[in-house]
Amino acid sequence: MGRQYWTRASWLTQKATPEHPGSMADQKPLYYMGDSTQNSRRRNRICPTGWAAANGDAYALVDAADALNCDKFAFVSSYNSGSMVHLISLNGTGPTFSEVCGRSAVSGMHNQESMGNHFATFMRDMRIMEKDAYWLDTRIDEG
Repeated sequence: MGRQYWTRASWLTQKATPEHPGSMADQKPLYYMGDSTQNSRRRNRICPTGWAAANGDAYALVDAADALNCDKFAFVSSYNSGSMVHLISLNGTGPTFSEVCGRSAVSGMHNQESMGNHFATFMRDMRIMEKDAYWLDTRIDEG
């Protein structure tokens, strides 16, 4: 379920926003940023402590041991990472799809299992380095 959630959210952000992050069809690659200090700073800016708990819906949780996490796309480890905007309805507001990125409060279990080691493995196997471009294929089509 984690990867399915992540894939759908990434696809929606990729298709519906003007930046189309990582879309090969739109010729909008993601660009890798490997600076872990900068990534942490950006992660804390986009998903500050307590944001998911304050803005999330407990309905998203798997069970009592689960906790809400803040998730974002485009990835903070990309130069495409965005600002403090969201694509999920919060407090009665809906997305305009003019945002450049997405942020949502999701199940921690799903969030942690969605990428696992897959991204690190991809980066190593493809020898992606600082500022290298890459595509995100969600394997979802319009139909």
